[in-house]
Amino acid sequence: AQGKQIGSSTSDVDEKIKVLDAYSSEKEAIEPLKNLRGKFDTDLSQGKVKDAIDDLDKLRQDTDKAFLAIMKPRAKENLEKAKSNVDMAEKQVFSIDTAIVKEDEELKKLNAEFHTTLAASKKKLEESMKDFSSDDFAKSIDNSTESNKLAEKAIESSQKLVLLTKKISEELARKRAEEEKKKRELEEKEKEQQKKVVEPEKEEPSYRYVWKKYRVKKNNTLWKIANKKEFFGKPKAWKQIYKANKKNIKDPDLIYPGQIITIPIKVKVPVKKSKCKCAPSCPCAPKNGDKVEEKKATEPEDANSKTNDEEGAIVPEDEDLEEVKEPEKTSEKKEEPVKDESLEKQPDDKLEIEESGNTGEDAEDSEEDE
Repeated sequence: AQGKQIGSSTSDVDEKIKVLDAYSSEKEAIEPLKNLRGKFDTDLSQGKVKDAIDDLDKLRQDTDKAFLAIMKPRAKENLEKAKSNVDMAEKQVFSIDTAIVKEDEELKKLNAEFHTTLAASKKKLEESMKDFSSDDFAKSIDNSTESNKLAEKAIESSQKLVLLTKKISEELARKRAEEEKKKRELEEKEKEQQKKVVEPEKEEPSYRYVWKKYRVKKNNTLWKIANKKEFFGKPKAWKQIYKANKKNIKDPDLIYPGQIITIPIKVKVPVKKSKCKCAPSCPCAPKNGDKVEEKKATEPEDANSKTNDEEGAIVPEDEDLEEVKEPEKTSEKKEEPVKDESLEKQPDDKLEIEESGNTGEDAEDSEEDE
């Protein structure tokens, strides 16, 4: 009867040996316990009760030592690993763009899964810590192992969430940049249009020719007359004067004091201005195609009718000046003609109206006004 009672009291020892065998990788440390457990059974079966009791006491002591030496460090290591993974999973929350998650159903589902898994992992971790405090190392290891698996799953879900939200965020940023660019371009275009409305378009000035009458003075030549600032300001323009008076001047080298000649002067035509201060788009404003009102071109007046310089008929730019009638011959007494030696050096090329800047007057013009 005593032997049966002793045999039934080994349940606690057997459980610890079983746990050690399951969780410990140090099999050589467990083998002596198994051998001692076998000796206990042998002594008990042979009726050696006293030896069996000694075997059982030693077995309990050795099992407790082995359990603390093997299971406690293992449980502590597992617990620390679970804590680390749970902390890592919790930090992933701050990397998730919740604003983007709210706008996508798939991301919402993944985010909910992440938080559910993280909560379960934290719960298992708390249970593992309680088990460890009560020296239930086997259970602590089980709970910390489960907590660890859940934490790793939560981390995987969070990393997937971060990648997806980052991709969506970059796409949204690209679209916003394109919209901002289009908006700026539209604003610049509107500013340009407003600027065109405020600032009227500049119109290129048009030109016309007017007649100036000039009485030839002593020592005058076509070369000198053309060089005057009030006419052409360049001596080579004598050809234009000769062409305009070709019917009255037979030889460009010979002109007479007192002779009246007509000189075509190119002048700007003033742009027609509207009294309306509206923008160019206003119906009352002059259009680009509007023509400036001009007098009809007429023939120059009788050269002898007036001797003062004055404007005469308008001669269009493309009109041949040779067709303008020459002034009637003056009845004044002609003095000796003045031969323009400078003209002899000029080539007898085609006489056309030239356009260039003014030059200074000939030095001899000072003698004309004496």
